[in-house]
Formats: sequence, C-alpha cells, structure tokens
Amino acid sequence: MDQIEMKITLFKSLRESLIPAVRFYLKSASESNWLPKLSRSINKKLYRLGIGSALNRYDSSWTLYSAKADAELYQEYSPEDIFCNFGAGAFYHHRWRNYDFPGQSSYYKAVQGVESQDFHAIDLCKPGMNLPLQNESVSLIYCSHTLEHLESERAFDFLKECYRILKPGAVIRLAVPSTDNDQKILSIVAGQERIAISTKYQLAAEVSKHLLTDSVHQDERQTYKLMQLSDFDAEQYYHLAVKAGISAIFSATDPGRHISYWDYHNVQRIAETLSFGACIPCYRGSSLAQPFLNLHVFDTTEPHISLYIELVK
Repeated sequence: MDQIEMKITLFKSLRESLIPAVRFYLKSASESNWLPKLSRSINKKLYRLGIGSALNRYDSSWTLYSAKADAELYQEYSPEDIFCNFGAGAFYHHRWRNYDFPGQSSYYKAVQGVESQDFHAIDLCKPGMNLPLQNESVSLIYCSHTLEHLESERAFDFLKECYRILKPGAVIRLAVPSTDNDQKILSIVAGQERIAISTKYQLAAEVSKHLLTDSVHQDERQTYKLMQLSDFDAEQYYHLAVKAGISAIFSATDPGRHISYWDYHNVQRIAETLSFGACIPCYRGSSLAQPFLNLHVFDTTEPHISLYIELVK
C-alpha cells in the first residue's frame, strides 16, 4: 500500500493564521433577518474589491475581512475547483457551494438565503441519499457541526458519498461537539465530595444535552446515575441513554437536535472502512488545506467545545 506524505503543522499559534479584519459584536448578528442578507451581498459585490464578510451567530459577531488575504489561501487551486459545505447554515463564500436542510424558522431561512441561489436544499438523513456531484469532482469539503444532527447510519452513508465525490488526495474537514471532554469535566466534578449533589446533577444534565438533546426530558438524577454507570465515558453513556429511551431519531420538524455520538476514534474507524488514506485530528487554526485557515469564515461554531478532524482520500 502506498504511503501518504503530507505537511502537518498542528501546534502553531493562531497569530500565524492572521487575516486582517474588523469585527463588530451586535445583538442583531444572532437575531436579525437583514444582517445575513447584507453579509452575503457584501461577499457577492465587494469581495473582488478586497472586502469579505462573515456572520457568526454563535458569538453575535459580524466581520469585515481582507478578501485579498483570503484569496491567497486559494492559490494552489484553480478557478474550476469545487468546494462544498454540507450543513452550511450562515456560511457564505463565493468559492463554496452551500448545502443544507431547509430552514424551519424565518430567522434560519434568512441565514441560509435563497434556495438554489445561496444554498442547495438537501436531506442528509434521507435513506439512499446521493450527493448531487460527480465522482472525484470535489477538491475540499467542509462539514461543521452537522454529523451530530444525523442518525449514525445516515452519517456513515453521507461520509461514504463524500469519499465518492472527493478527488484523490482531497480533504474533508469535520467539526463535532467535544462530548468526551464534557464527560471528563463532569468526572472531575463528580469526584469532589464537597461539591453538592444538586450541582453534579445540573452539570450532568448540561453534559447530556450536548450529546443527546432530548435528554432534557430525562430526570437529572437518572442522567447522573447513567453517567456513573458508564464510568463517565461519553460513548458508553450515549448507548445507555438511547437504550433508556432517549431519542436518537431525526425529525424534519426539529433538525437541530443532537442525536449521534462522535469522537476521533469512531471517525477513524469509519474512515478506515471507507478506505480514506488518513484521519488527522486537528486544532482550530491548523489544517492540511490552506483555505480552512481563515478563521473568520471557518470553525466559528462553538470552537471552545469542538473537536476537528480531517480525512484525506
């Protein structure tokens, strides 16, 4: 089997990924219907004049960044290269094709933009789903905080389709909740006798909700008991909670629920099954592909509680 040689720089400072920018923190960034439209309009009309725009509804910020510096990150790619973002949300970049489940609220519809113009509607939980792209036609895929909203089998099918459409040597970057670290935090709190049991129950409920949204309907004491039974292992707790009746089924009327568990190891197992050449754990600001280093555009969804993984075909 041929070995894959690649340049990996995982531990550099975020100062080395600087894209000059001005950032505004606005309450309207996570509420208004007009600011997403303005941000997209700037990207469409002013990017070639040197100004890019990024809306981050997770920290209520709106950023104007140097499009010239951003464009330099694409120097190794041709104008014909295809880049796809699955589960795009508020993301918009003129080089990228956005795919997402159609919004259910007026705000999320405004965030996504006009269907078939700003984004392409897709249901990644549909059995037998095929991505509407040719074999080995895509140079980069970005998929941030999307896998946890898919049923496990459908997520496998999606990654299989990603493998099909990626060019040899191309990269898919995944971001998912860092639920393993949640459990480690809880285990440290649980081991301290002077911390009230009510506090432990409350933290357990928060940790569980990050993994399985519908666990909010479970009694906090039961949640904590199951976490103790799983020895504060996120994957073991996930299976116990589902067995106890917490839903892990996708709902088209509430697509934002967390319903599946991910960590470096199960992504690596799937990557090996699908014949990806490599599975590389990453930090925010490190990547095998230069475009992902614009942190005004990428890895903006809850980076403080996320883990990042890149698969190479």
